[in-house]
Amino acid sequence: QRATNVGYTALRASMSAAEWLTSEKSVEITVATTTLDGEGQGADCALKIHRLKQPAKAQRASLTGYQPYPVRRGRRVADEAPKPDPANPNSWELGEVVAQDGFNTDAAGKATRTYQLPPGPYRALLTTQDRFGKEVTALLPLTVLDPKGKTLPLKVPNLVAAPKWSLEPGEDFVALWGTGYDEGRAFIEIEHRGKLVQAFWTEPGATQQTVRQTVTEAMRGGFTVRTTMVRENRAYLTARQVGVPWSNKQLSVAWEHFVSKLEPGQKETWTAVVTGPDAKKAVTEMVAALYDKSLDAYLPHYWTGGFGVFRYDSSSLTSQFENVVKQLRHLHGNWFTDYRDAHMVYRSFPEEIMANLWGYQYFGGYPDGKAHGLLPGMAGPPGKDGAAGPRGDKGEVHDMEARVGGERSSMRAMEAPAATAATVAPVTPAQTPDLSQVSARKNLNETAFFFPHLVSDAEGKVKLEFTMPEALTQWKFLGFAHDRDLRAGLLTGDVVTAKDLMVQPNPPRFLREGDVLEFTVKVTNQSATAQKGTVRLT
Repeated sequence: QRATNVGYTALRASMSAAEWLTSEKSVEITVATTTLDGEGQGADCALKIHRLKQPAKAQRASLTGYQPYPVRRGRRVADEAPKPDPANPNSWELGEVVAQDGFNTDAAGKATRTYQLPPGPYRALLTTQDRFGKEVTALLPLTVLDPKGKTLPLKVPNLVAAPKWSLEPGEDFVALWGTGYDEGRAFIEIEHRGKLVQAFWTEPGATQQTVRQTVTEAMRGGFTVRTTMVRENRAYLTARQVGVPWSNKQLSVAWEHFVSKLEPGQKETWTAVVTGPDAKKAVTEMVAALYDKSLDAYLPHYWTGGFGVFRYDSSSLTSQFENVVKQLRHLHGNWFTDYRDAHMVYRSFPEEIMANLWGYQYFGGYPDGKAHGLLPGMAGPPGKDGAAGPRGDKGEVHDMEARVGGERSSMRAMEAPAATAATVAPVTPAQTPDLSQVSARKNLNETAFFFPHLVSDAEGKVKLEFTMPEALTQWKFLGFAHDRDLRAGLLTGDVVTAKDLMVQPNPPRFLREGDVLEFTVKVTNQSATAQKGTVRLT
């Protein structure tokens, strides 16, 4: 089953860039052109980068949300774009073009362009055409910052940004706070495990400041950064969680020897290697299982990749700005309301009669001569001679004679000589194989193995010895390793059991006395060469 997307254009264009952009490095924009189904397609593109027209000063956002009123020309609404929202950079008008470029995306629909931009707000505009000549466009907002500056180059009330919000111990967390007002200060807090690591006011006279914090091993689980600024009767409250993952509790489990295609009944030995975060071999315990993957169609089976017992930091402090919009409210008194029952009941026929009239076609049938939707025991529509048809069971009228005759006729096979052996290709008696030595597959277990307690050696190697069942299917492997320090890792894989020459019988599901049987067998050759042999039915 496959879904196909249909639209007014046959091409889709998109652009992406990093969230943290500075004037110290070139801005890298990735362009992608694909079909509506997501397949890459080359296109001729033109890209322009506009500087945005900022308002004269930063303005606070509306409490009810920006709602531009339509422009009217008499009684007619003018077809004009709404005025930009001063507090939303995405609605600001385009200004001068600071960079433009023409290029082609490759066969996969990918292209990368770099531009050196000064600090400020920008919007990238991509224009291309599909194979029918229809125009396709894409927009990308860009905000370029200057971490070394003292003034925020963006007319917005409040801004908090960082290169990344997840770090490892030993790295320095860097964040940037700024305001587009001519002057303003904020209170910065860094909290870890309920205690303040840092708490300070930004420098007076500066509308932009860098926040730094060294991440230590004790900060695993993360910490919280909060900024608070009040301006023009509006509170700007920002709280961000900085992640410091428990990467030291993760094990890497990889295959050293693994065969993904096996024969039924084959004996095999797999070897996995477990290493720690420092790439050193780790002595661990492991539980492993291999089962029929088709069982996931009923209920998918997964194992955890680690122990969820480690602490993740979160702040219990919540801040809320109480200056909100208040609608008209009831203050005192009430209006007397008189309630009267206005329920009306109409006369109607009993349900037994109505059920036969509406939707069940009691007095009529369908073109196929059957009465659809009859209740059990209800008479069907009159036949050609005026007599009522057979009674319905489970909402249909059965033609038993035609049904039985159809089943018997479908079970009759073509006349064929009774033979217990069929020759696929003429062979000499010396080449005829001894089919008496061939036995049917018997081990059709759905679980190939389950090893609850495997222990790795000093080199971190775990060996799994097993015999595959004889079922021809796809198998799913799950392996979970852990050590005494609660470090853990998960290994998964898929295995297929198949034979170069397979026989798949297709017998009838049931027979009746007197039927002539035609037994069909499907022989599948998956090898690279043609095969000849003998098939015998016993």
